[in-house]
Amino acid sequence: MAVLGTSALISAIALAAMMGISISKRTTAEDTDFSEARIYARAGLEIGMHYITTDPYWRVNRGNGSWATNITIGRGSFSLTAMDPVDNDVRYGENHPVVLTSTGSKGNAQCKMSVRLEVGQKSGSCLEVSLCSGSDCVVNEATLTSDQTASTNRNFIADGATVNANVEALRQFNGTTYTKSKKLISRARYLPDPLHVFDSYVATGTPISYTSLPQASQTELITNTDFELNESGWYVLVSGTTAKITQDTSNFAGGLASLQVSGRKKTTDVAAQDLPLAPIIQAHTYSVRMSIYTSATVPIQASLVVVNSAGAYWISSTAPVTPTANTWCNLQGTVSPTWTGTLSRAILYLTTTNPTANYNMDNVSVKDTTYNSGTYYLEHRLLSPSSNPFGPTNANGIYVLDCGGKDVIIADSRIVGTLMLKHAGGNSAIQGSINWQPAIANYPALLTDSKIEIALDSTALSEATVAVNFNPPGSPYPYAGGTANTTATDTYPSQITGIVYSSNDMDFSGATTILGQVTVGGRTSISGTSLKLTYSNLFYSTPPPGFDVGGVPMNPVPGTWQRLAQ
Repeated sequence: MAVLGTSALISAIALAAMMGISISKRTTAEDTDFSEARIYARAGLEIGMHYITTDPYWRVNRGNGSWATNITIGRGSFSLTAMDPVDNDVRYGENHPVVLTSTGSKGNAQCKMSVRLEVGQKSGSCLEVSLCSGSDCVVNEATLTSDQTASTNRNFIADGATVNANVEALRQFNGTTYTKSKKLISRARYLPDPLHVFDSYVATGTPISYTSLPQASQTELITNTDFELNESGWYVLVSGTTAKITQDTSNFAGGLASLQVSGRKKTTDVAAQDLPLAPIIQAHTYSVRMSIYTSATVPIQASLVVVNSAGAYWISSTAPVTPTANTWCNLQGTVSPTWTGTLSRAILYLTTTNPTANYNMDNVSVKDTTYNSGTYYLEHRLLSPSSNPFGPTNANGIYVLDCGGKDVIIADSRIVGTLMLKHAGGNSAIQGSINWQPAIANYPALLTDSKIEIALDSTALSEATVAVNFNPPGSPYPYAGGTANTTATDTYPSQITGIVYSSNDMDFSGATTILGQVTVGGRTSISGTSLKLTYSNLFYSTPPPGFDVGGVPMNPVPGTWQRLAQ
């Protein structure tokens, strides 16, 4: 019995030892599985934060609840969920926190962990730099100067150009004339949503139709251009002389007749015609063409004299040509009349140094070629909260010009406000001497959904040159705290202040100066002479509607990393 009892005890001890070894192995295995499950849970949280970092639209794209279910990782898996502790809707509330919860699994072991993420300061906004191009930025035989970084979300190309600015590009740099730093960035800068950036301005802006603007026609201003019937409409410039004008059917450049001027005794014995006054516009360019036949080889040119109601006059002339005697030749050139006061008369005539030689003229033409035929234009105008030549005013100076696919030119004007150009034609431009600032300090100056060329002159905008008062009562210069008057003798720097934005491409030429920020959704091209940018952080610190863009970092809150009970 003692032997049997001892044997049983030994067997029990052995069995217990064997069971203990088995339990120890199983416990060790379970501990190992749990340790891995905990690692997978933490990895799930890290992956969730990666989703947020790499997708600016993660709130909408990922949404509420499950972000991942039983995703294989290592020798186990993880599942991930998200919730908004403020209103239980992750999709809305850009400044709301989010709580990520991840469950890691390995074998029969599970570990659940969570972390709370809060909104940090935005970064990567287009408004952090002086110029941000969604596609290539190309500087072609021009100078780009800026006191802040010029950035492109593609390639920066300097072709025969000088870039006096810090530059950054997502892909690569081409060209060698960079005088400051170059930096490759790892991710594109954030641009406004092209579908919604205009919403606020369209909703609050005052519409302007392109049909309310003047339209260029390049109509002929000369009556009786070819003298086929008679010489009507023409006369000798100075009356009371022996000179006379007649139809000549024996000598002509085209058709069957020309106009002959004979019996000349003075240089003012020349043919002249009064032009209609309505089409004669201050500082416009007029093309002058005619065929000339003269008996003397002397210089000859066409001149346009404009006279105001007080009797003062101004003369602009084409470049002189010297025709061969007794041979038809072509005279062509341009004139650009300016004056002060009220225009009362405009006369086209010839100027020649020979006072006696007879001459013939044929195929005479004068046309306003400032703009292409069919182009609508806004020029020599003041557009401001208190001044809208094309309709009702807007207290905030927000105007929406729907171009209807037509070419629209803005030139030699002062704008105090935010102007949106919708559906502008492919040859639309802002050119000449322009003084432009928004009425609301942090608002854009120009918004457009179309490709636009900006080609400013360095010449100051002169009231005297275009005979317009640009700072009447209600529109002081500067707009905030400036002065107003009733004279037309002031000048204004040719520059744009504010944000210049296109969701399309944008071309710069001339000698353009912008005090503010340029954002282009497409390709940016800089050619001609220069583009000078002076950065202002006003727009970054207080972005206007539609421009509150940038990566919104979600930072883990210290102390919120925690393991949750299953």
